[in-house]
Amino acid sequence: MVMKEKDKRPFHITTATHDSRTSKRMQDFSVREKRDKGLRPNAEPIWFTPDDEVLITKIIAKIVNEDNLKVLSYNICRDHIHLLLVCDEDEVNSIVGKIKSITAHEFNHQKRNSTDNRVKHNLPKNNALRPIIAGMVCDFEEAFKVELMNQTTQQH
Repeated sequence: MVMKEKDKRPFHITTATHDSRTSKRMQDFSVREKRDKGLRPNAEPIWFTPDDEVLITKIIAKIVNEDNLKVLSYNICRDHIHLLLVCDEDEVNSIVGKIKSITAHEFNHQKRNSTDNRVKHNLPKNNALRPIIAGMVCDFEEAFKVELMNQTTQQH
């Protein structure tokens, strides 16, 4: 097995709730206007409650800690999440995919059976988030600590 040093860089990951944003592609193809044969043409965004924010943050914190991910900053803002993730570029898609899929699954399952950015979004304080976020973010030095990763060798 060949190992190489990870080329760690910060990636600003933003993910939004269903229907809370309208992309150019959605406009170009009249996605909302065609939804349900035109019966629901208006946006129907999902907004997190303070309890939702805590639940989602706990789920993400568990993934971050179990996978030893390097997160410099985290923020949850009613209809979207910001995550400053430090990793090799080759890891970004799988990490984000895992976070989104597990969070959606766990959140939906449990629902049915940083806070500085909160001011910008005119959101109330949510003190329950602070200890959860503190348990999942790391400092700059930890995020960029040298790590090795498996490197597959190509044979021709």
